[in-house]
Amino acid sequence: MIQPEIKVVGKGGISAKILADSVNPAGKRLTSFEIEVHRLVWSEFLTHRVFSRNGASSRAIPTQKVIDMVRENPATPIHFGINQPGMQAREELQGEDLEQAKRIWWLAAQDAANRAQQMAHLKVHKQVINRILEPFVMMKAVVTATELDNFFKLRLHSDADPHIYELARVMDQAMKMSTPAQLTAGQWHVPYVTFKDGQYWVDADTPVDLDTAIKVSVSCCAQVSYRKLDTSIQKALDIYNRLIESKPEHASPCEHQAMVPTEIRNLTTPCRNFVGWVQYRSILNI
Repeated sequence: MIQPEIKVVGKGGISAKILADSVNPAGKRLTSFEIEVHRLVWSEFLTHRVFSRNGASSRAIPTQKVIDMVRENPATPIHFGINQPGMQAREELQGEDLEQAKRIWWLAAQDAANRAQQMAHLKVHKQVINRILEPFVMMKAVVTATELDNFFKLRLHSDADPHIYELARVMDQAMKMSTPAQLTAGQWHVPYVTFKDGQYWVDADTPVDLDTAIKVSVSCCAQVSYRKLDTSIQKALDIYNRLIESKPEHASPCEHQAMVPTEIRNLTTPCRNFVGWVQYRSILNI
């Protein structure tokens, strides 16, 4: 069964979309999200090692594209807290003070964009210039996990940074809205590819075999690094081959695909950072 697209958008454009949602016969649920959140809290998200993740790269996205994003729609904090001792800002600025703080943030973004443009004229590489712009951009990423309880316990809490709290909230809501597909032994969880009536589909008109479905999924998970998505089969195969055949290999996009174990005893045992699923990267042995 193909369920309608499930995407929850929260404050400041923070969002979570279900890419694939599956459950094995023992009830172990595996969920892949496409998330978007302020880049300034991405490092906090990375502390949760249960996730497989691939995110937009400052080294991959063309500088002019990032400059334009910052000038036209800079990422802005969703909470301007009043300074106080400790890590949490319990109260937020109000009235004219809040509006002035937002204005100063916007001016800082424009200044960063102007400085980045100056460096671009000097032909400085994007892996340097784009760092100036990071506080003012949103981060798109693909994340996959089976063990989400501790993430929600820590981040759906009043002590959490407001941005990562909002991310956890929209992820939790998206999961509650989604009905996971019940897969059986040997069937695969493949983000960006649909499984219907025993057949994998890249789109409504393009059925593919399992091997191609996995490679398309790997390709799409990799493409999030430069915020573009091309699901054509030839493009997918080209990207997949570059990832796997390069030395060293770039195998992290191979962590989002997983198979239901064929042995009952493995339905509740760990495989890398998943539980109850055989991660594709483990099969590749990279």
